[in-house]
Amino acid sequence: MRVAAVCGRDAERARAAAARLATDLGHDVRAAASVAELCNLGLDALVIASPPESHASALEHALAARLPTLCEKPLVEARETARGLGLVDGFDRAALLLVENCQWPETLPALHELHPRLHGTRARTLRMRLSPSQSGSGMVADSLSHLLSVAQSVGSLDEDARATGLQLEPLGADGLRLRLALASAGSALDCELDLVPCPSQPRPAWLEVDGCRMEREIGPSYEIRFRAGERVVCAPDPMRQLVYRFASLLKHPVDDERRAESRRIRQRIRLFGDVVSRCEA
Repeated sequence: MRVAAVCGRDAERARAAAARLATDLGHDVRAAASVAELCNLGLDALVIASPPESHASALEHALAARLPTLCEKPLVEARETARGLGLVDGFDRAALLLVENCQWPETLPALHELHPRLHGTRARTLRMRLSPSQSGSGMVADSLSHLLSVAQSVGSLDEDARATGLQLEPLGADGLRLRLALASAGSALDCELDLVPCPSQPRPAWLEVDGCRMEREIGPSYEIRFRAGERVVCAPDPMRQLVYRFASLLKHPVDDERRAESRRIRQRIRLFGDVVSRCEA
């Protein structure tokens, strides 16, 4: 796949981004003046990598232009839950691929390699530590999609799963700890998300399922390893894995996988809007 064009928050930023990409990639990259213009350049797909407040509008332009889309998380802000669900429905009706950039499920093969007993099981507890770049209550909105996407992969969540027992408490001087249970028919996944700000890489992070933890380590050239005690697994960059999965589905569409992706996004939008709204209340 080839990066054909970009747009930014203003024309100058778009031209600068296009010039950098042209140098890095070795081919011309156009600079569009707006998302609407970008979506009408004859592209095959759109990547939305802008701040969350611009996602819904960009998704509307992508849908109007019938462009498969990879969108940064969260897909829409918590206050735009209804709008986001309507957009997912629109992509579904048009049979267009929509993928949200939730990378952490791509790390689960490493967790299973480090903790083979987790193979084929449905989790009862899920804990994560993430390190947003900035402190404050916005850390929950910035990070919650990661927790929810992993919960969907390791837990037994039905379509009507709901968040119960929500608690948000201080963690150290600047951190926050979010506790909740994702309750489905006859089961619940107890979740805990520790958020401790860290302004620069490498940002500490770990993932724990049913007491089995792996710590993320990032090397000087951004090589990624996961550690459990003395055991270490080298892993591909989960961002790269997700982008290449998106590209593969574009080139070789699998309708069942597209619909499954829509169902997962729809559930995340609903849970995200509920939890963030309650945390901010």
